[in-house]
Amino acid sequence: MHNTDLIKLPENFGNLTSLVFLRLNNNSFVYLPKTISNVETFNMVILDDNSQLRSLQSFNGIRNLRHLYARNCIIDRIPYNMPDLYYLLLSKNNITNLYGIETLGYSTNE
Repeated sequence: MHNTDLIKLPENFGNLTSLVFLRLNNNSFVYLPKTISNVETFNMVILDDNSQLRSLQSFNGIRNLRHLYARNCIIDRIPYNMPDLYYLLLSKNNITNLYGIETLGYSTNE
């Protein structure tokens, strides 16, 4: 569902309990439904290039999500509770603070 100019997902999107990979890049999302955190089978979500996307708070508390890519959006903060997250790519956003981050690894940065 990338490159389709989608502006929102239905609230019942969280009922897709077998979804592992979600690619929603190059759309027009402003926000994502809170129910998205109900999908505990997610492994990877790609939200790059949603130029109106302001928040990832819908992912707060999500389990099993390992990869979250949201580059080139207008996100200003990140959720503090994504316990299984391993890769988080957020370049070209409006993030000014990393509240709630206890450990931040950067060994592969150049």
